[in-house]
Amino acid sequence: MQRLKYGIKELTRARAVMWRGLTLLTCPCCIPIWIWVLSGTAAGALLSKNIYVTIAVFFVLFLCCAWKALRSYDRE
Repeated sequence: MQRLKYGIKELTRARAVMWRGLTLLTCPCCIPIWIWVLSGTAAGALLSKNIYVTIAVFFVLFLCCAWKALRSYDRE
């Protein structure tokens, strides 16, 4: 069985892409899109009923992901 060998550069790039993608997904301006996509589910009901908590959580996640994404630019 062949073993895949990834270098540090490839793993760093993959992490950077992951943080950038998470930044896009947790952007507070996308909350209405998430509510629409998840409508009809328990998650959609939770998001729409607790909108202020949802905005706060998404904003904190967005800031954390954006911080990590911006820090990943230095490593490339």
